[in-house]
Amino acid sequence: MATVNGKKEILFGKDFDPEDRIKMTTNHEGYPSVTIDDKPATPLDHVDAIQENVERHNKGKSTRTMPTFSGFGQGTLNKPYKN
Repeated sequence: MATVNGKKEILFGKDFDPEDRIKMTTNHEGYPSVTIDDKPATPLDHVDAIQENVERHNKGKSTRTMPTFSGFGQGTLNKPYKN
C-alpha cells in the first residue's frame, strides 16, 4: 500500500503502491510527514492517493502509473475538413 515509518503497509493482502511512491513518517510527537513522488504532501493527500490506487485496481487498471496526456499533434485528430 504505502511505506509508513519505513515498513511496507499491505491492505487486504494487496499491494496498492508497488513502486513505494507514497511515504509517511511520524515524528517523535506523532505528527505525520507525507511525501508522494518525493514531494511534500498533506495526510489527506496520502489518503486520496491510496484511494485512487485502490479504485484503479478495482477497475482492473495498473496502479503503477497514471496515464498522461501527450497533447495534440499532426495526425492525432480526425479533421472533418481538408487543409
